[in-house]
Amino acid sequence: MKHITVVALIAVLGVTGGYFLRAPGSTESGGEDVNATPRRNLLNETDWKDYLWPTDAGSVRTSNFCEFRSTHFHAGIDISTGMRTGYKVFASRDGWVHSIMFEPYGYGWFLVLKHKDGFHTCYAHLNGFPDFIRDAYRTKLVSEGKSFGKVMFSEKEVPVKKGSVVAYTGETGAGPAHLHFEIRDTDFNPVNPGLAKQLRPSDSAPPLPRQVSFVPMDATSSVNGKYEALMLNIIRASDGTFYVSEVPDLRGNVGLMLRANDSAAGAQDYPTPFDIEMFVDGRSYFDSKFDWVQQDKLWSIRIDRDHKLMQQKKGEFRKLFVEEWNKLPVYSPSVAGSGILSAQLGLGKKKLEIVCKDESGNTSHVYFFATFISDSATRSFRKNAAKQSSRRDMSVSRSESFDQIIYTIKAAAGFSKEPVVRVEQNGVIRNAELLRIHSGEYRAVVTTWPEFSGAARTEIRAIVGSEEKQWSEAFTAFHISAKDGGHIFSPDGKMRVDFTPGQVYRSMLCHVEERCVNGATQYVLSPSDVPLQGSPAISIRNEWKGLGAFIRAEYPGVNLRCSRDPETSSVEEAKAHFSRFLGTFSLLHDTQPPLLSISVSLGSDKPVRITTGDSLSGVQNETLVARIDGNVVPLEFSERIRAFYIPADVFKASKGKHLSVTIRDSVGNEAKKEMKL
Repeated sequence: MKHITVVALIAVLGVTGGYFLRAPGSTESGGEDVNATPRRNLLNETDWKDYLWPTDAGSVRTSNFCEFRSTHFHAGIDISTGMRTGYKVFASRDGWVHSIMFEPYGYGWFLVLKHKDGFHTCYAHLNGFPDFIRDAYRTKLVSEGKSFGKVMFSEKEVPVKKGSVVAYTGETGAGPAHLHFEIRDTDFNPVNPGLAKQLRPSDSAPPLPRQVSFVPMDATSSVNGKYEALMLNIIRASDGTFYVSEVPDLRGNVGLMLRANDSAAGAQDYPTPFDIEMFVDGRSYFDSKFDWVQQDKLWSIRIDRDHKLMQQKKGEFRKLFVEEWNKLPVYSPSVAGSGILSAQLGLGKKKLEIVCKDESGNTSHVYFFATFISDSATRSFRKNAAKQSSRRDMSVSRSESFDQIIYTIKAAAGFSKEPVVRVEQNGVIRNAELLRIHSGEYRAVVTTWPEFSGAARTEIRAIVGSEEKQWSEAFTAFHISAKDGGHIFSPDGKMRVDFTPGQVYRSMLCHVEERCVNGATQYVLSPSDVPLQGSPAISIRNEWKGLGAFIRAEYPGVNLRCSRDPETSSVEEAKAHFSRFLGTFSLLHDTQPPLLSISVSLGSDKPVRITTGDSLSGVQNETLVARIDGNVVPLEFSERIRAFYIPADVFKASKGKHLSVTIRDSVGNEAKKEMKL
């Protein structure tokens, strides 16, 4: 069957600094790489002594490599320009112009240089370029029949020498005036500029650890007898070391997380430490170091930093363990389960140590203890056993955690024997693992399996006092395996989501709910608070049987718009890729061309202004083409006036009389305006 294929394009509406460079039509993270990516030794891949500080604006760094951004890792460093523009930007090394583009509300003007060893240096939020680079960009753009977008150059087209001026600092894109600088490797993966000593800040302050958090890794593990995270404050000792006073009891599998700052000189938003290592009884057990990160893993920031704690505004906690399918290349060891604390390390009291380092080698040590208790202890009574009651009722509550279903079963009169909890799905029956909290409460945990897909049923039988109690529920759910992927289907059979291996970092159970809003069916996928590692594919049957269908995905504060692949011609089904989280999806119809208007002010530095917009499928900026007397002319974009414009020098040189402008939206509807100048 042929399809309308649509691909995801993010509608960037806020601060996004530090992400881009995915090919037009590509998704943020495909999740195709299902093998663990080992950390690299980058010291011999490029000449770190050859890099020059890239500006005369000063030497104060205000943001560091891999700092937290709401959607991604920060891919470089930010250099303060004192809120001013127009400072010189220097080529950090000999090389040539690789590419130039403008990304509204993101990188702004973005310049990439490539160097002989295959590494790249990148410069963002620029105000402009020297004439030889600006003219080369405009000439190349127009030669490709484009007025706006990204252009790329071959090695000999625009050479540059180390220290030569290649741009000027500005405030285009996200944030106030500053220079964003990146180093990228031969495959265009971001690399930490701090690996070059001359690019590090002047820094003598060690990192400041603030809190640790012990988190049960599954529904049968506990901390201090509770199935929830325990956060503890870190205290500074008189000798400059740090410690945690409480000694928690750990049962099952428990992960450790750290909240810490590194207030490098001039830093304004206090980045987390560059290197965090954990020791158990003096033996190195886990290490995370941010030397580099793969381009398609930049979006996995909320997998390395605990998403739920940030949602609860409890701070930015770094995970000191590797979950089931987390493929970030910053951990050692990098295999699943690394860093997870369990009785396999031995029972009893263990000494834990966390060592935090910054790029300059300043170090902080945190010392504390934890007691590892046998898993079998989870089946024992708590000291505060339930009091017997004459009431014979039984209550059941249900929750989920990743791929586990959790039932809390309570009876005031107490249970005469263990309840029996069974889940059946497609003929497969599994008994729950029971954990006795006290005589009147049990916790029943069922771990779902890769074939778990569709309608299921749970039955609970128990003896309360002398009475037999029964409870049951029917539900529909879909197990998505981190290793193997999986599928979600809507009840009406019109919507399907396909996950390939590695697109979720932990196996999880998903649900779909249908609702009708303004005559359109919306598909609400959950859980919406678990970050995705890749970009699943969604398809929705096209009831209109015509062109103009597109899929819209909605999350809190973010809209994901999808565009039709112009090479396809069938109209039976719309497809899209989405990323970051599950959300609400709907199939909408768009046969209206984008809004397009032109205004002329001949005495202005922006004599011809072009405004576009589309409230449905969204405009495609790269399809915007302006012609004067049939000749394509380059356009620039002003975020202040939210409009494209023909630069004054281009307009003056054109001496034309007839202007035509065209632009398309994401499903191919075209708008065209013409006027006499």
